[in-house]
Amino acid sequence: MVRQVINTIAGMWDAILLRIAHPAKGRLVEPIDLGKALLRTMESRRKVSISKVYVPNEYTILLHPNPAAAVRSLEHTLLEELKGVLLEKAERGSLSFIGPVQIVLATDDQLTPSEIHVEAAFREPDGGYWDESSDVPSLEGGTRIFRVLESDNHSGRLIVTHHNGTCAEHSLTRSLTKIGRGPQCSIQLSDPKASRLHATIRRHQQGYVIKDNNSTNGTFVNGSAISETVLAPDDVIQIGNSIIEFHPHG
Repeated sequence: MVRQVINTIAGMWDAILLRIAHPAKGRLVEPIDLGKALLRTMESRRKVSISKVYVPNEYTILLHPNPAAAVRSLEHTLLEELKGVLLEKAERGSLSFIGPVQIVLATDDQLTPSEIHVEAAFREPDGGYWDESSDVPSLEGGTRIFRVLESDNHSGRLIVTHHNGTCAEHSLTRSLTKIGRGPQCSIQLSDPKASRLHATIRRHQQGYVIKDNNSTNGTFVNGSAISETVLAPDDVIQIGNSIIEFHPHG
């Protein structure tokens, strides 16, 4: 059935590829590639609880702007078909989702027209995310036990001054906050000097820990480059030309 669904998409995709006026060298992305990439990501990110095996329910497919633009007219149909591939695979493999399955299409101009990048997350219906902290014990098969960190009324907050001068405030209600240009980031920066996933802020018992994600231009706290550090009240984070003020309590 999975093969039949992908073959159905292939007919649409043949016409779509013809709309690309100047394709880059190399084989272009095809629907079977999207299906395989989604399935690989789903399998690699599975987590084990006491009685179930969970897989991500939120996926972002990143493509080069050329193939992404060509598929926009049939985007809804294509993504619904790909969702069906994931649902069937989960049913056959006795895998569970923690919320509705969502797939979105986004662009990344750092990719070539033949490349696909898939981001995945565990997102509950109320918008909360499962904690995937690195200190949970590993199990065989690449799966891990995971837990949820409850949000509270004392979560920290960030005041972001973007590189263009606009300001925004964000509450640190999630156990892990991603910062960068990419669509998977809860704090998105349009700053050209920011990496797609530039840095993360993780909530621990001792407070909030910021970690640079091997970014191109680095992450700075109070003027000093850091790889990882615990944030103190009123610390100033700099990512490219964007300034972020940290306040431990909302």
